[in-house]
Amino acid sequence: MAHLIACGTARGVALAALALAIAPVVRAEVLIDPPAVAARPPAAPAVPAVRTVNYADICDIRVEAGRLAVKITAPQDGPRTFRVEGLPGPGTATISPAVQSIRFSVTADGNSSSTYISRTALRTSLQRSYISAQQTRSINVIQQDVKDGAAGGDPLRLTISTRDNQNGQMLENFTAGAADLRALRREHPAEFRDALVPLLRDLGARGAFAADPEIAARAFPAGPTGAALSARVTELVKALDADAYAERIAAEAELRRLPIDAADQIDALDPKRLSVQQRLTLQQVVPALRAVSRSRITRLRDDRTFLLDCLYLDDPRLRQAAHARLEHLAGRPLPLDLNAPEDDRVAAIESLRTQLAPTTRAAPKS
Repeated sequence: MAHLIACGTARGVALAALALAIAPVVRAEVLIDPPAVAARPPAAPAVPAVRTVNYADICDIRVEAGRLAVKITAPQDGPRTFRVEGLPGPGTATISPAVQSIRFSVTADGNSSSTYISRTALRTSLQRSYISAQQTRSINVIQQDVKDGAAGGDPLRLTISTRDNQNGQMLENFTAGAADLRALRREHPAEFRDALVPLLRDLGARGAFAADPEIAARAFPAGPTGAALSARVTELVKALDADAYAERIAAEAELRRLPIDAADQIDALDPKRLSVQQRLTLQQVVPALRAVSRSRITRLRDDRTFLLDCLYLDDPRLRQAAHARLEHLAGRPLPLDLNAPEDDRVAAIESLRTQLAPTTRAAPKS
C-alpha cells in the first residue's frame, strides 16, 4: 500500500515537473511570435469617367396631335448614366430598358429648380420643382400611354402645388384632367401658359407652342362677311343634308371655320325647314362658333404672346394674318420667313418674342 502511494506520488511529482518544464517553452513561443503584418486593403476598382452627351442627341420631345411624344435614346456604347449638356443647368441622364429618364437641376440667386423626365411603356411624365427659401412649387404632368382608354380616367393630368416652406401650409393645389394638351390649353389657359409652357420651352419641345388652331381661326376668320356670309351659311346648311358623306363632313368643317357672326345667322333659320341630320349637326356647330367670345377675340388680336404662338400654326393663312397683326402692333416690319419649316422658324420666332413679349420664367412666388 505504502509502495503504491509512493509510486503514485513519485509519478505525480514527475508529471508536475514535466509540466513546469514545458510551460515556459509555451510562454516563450507566444512571446517571441512576430507581430502580425496588417493586410493591405484591396485596390479600389477604377471609376470610369462619366461620359458627356448633348441633350438633343439623347432626348427628343414633341407634341403631336395634342399628345406628348418623348423619345430618350442611349448611345450605343458606354455606360447608362451620362452627364448632359445643352440643358438650362447641370444635368444627368439615366437610361435603362424599363425606365428611360433624365434629371437635371439649376441653381441661381439662392433659388433652385429640378426637372425630371421619364418614359415607360405605360406613361410619360414631366415634373419640375421650384424651390426658394420661402416656397416650393411643383408642376407635374402625367400622360397615360395605354391605348383605347384601357387605364380609365383622363389620359392627361396636370397637378400644380405650392407649399410655404416656413410653416408647411399648402398655398396652391390645382389638379385638372383633359383628353390631351390641346384640351388642357383650351380649358385651363392660365395654368397651361404659366406652368406648362415654360417647362416645355426649357425642354425644347417642338410643336408645343402653336396657338389653338380653332381659336386662331376665330381671331382671324376667313371667308365672306355680311350678305355674302349669309348666302354661304345657307349653302353649307343645305349641304349638311347631302347624300354623300364626304360632302356633309366638308360642309360641317367649313361652317366651324366661319366667323362668329355665322352662329347668329344659323339661329335665325327656321328649324321646321331643317332635316334631323341638319339640326343635329348644327347643334354641335353653333356652340363651337361661340366657344370664343367677341370680347376675347378682341383681346387676343392685341395679345402679342398669342400672336407669336400663331406663327407656329400649320395653316399658312393664319401665320400670315398673325404676322401682319404683329407688325401693326410693333409699328415696323418684322422680318420672318413664314414658309420655312417649323424647326427653322423656332429661333426667329423666339427672337421676336424676346423683343415683343419679354417674360420671365415661372418661379416660386415670394
